[in-house]
Amino acid sequence: MRLSTLVIVSTGAFFYWTLSGYKGKFNDYMSRYYDTDTKYNKNYWTGLGLLAFLVTIILGIYYN
Repeated sequence: MRLSTLVIVSTGAFFYWTLSGYKGKFNDYMSRYYDTDTKYNKNYWTGLGLLAFLVTIILGIYYN
């Protein structure tokens, strides 16, 4: 798994782990690179959205 994909998927997994109230292990919410199930897609798109939102906020603050 590339580092960029790992950061995105880890961000998504951390988000869902936080929503569940830190129940279980963080690794239970992670998906492996070779997994093509919905967990990988859910973590990837959630992580990408959260990081894009964070970048938008940072750039908005910077340019105002």
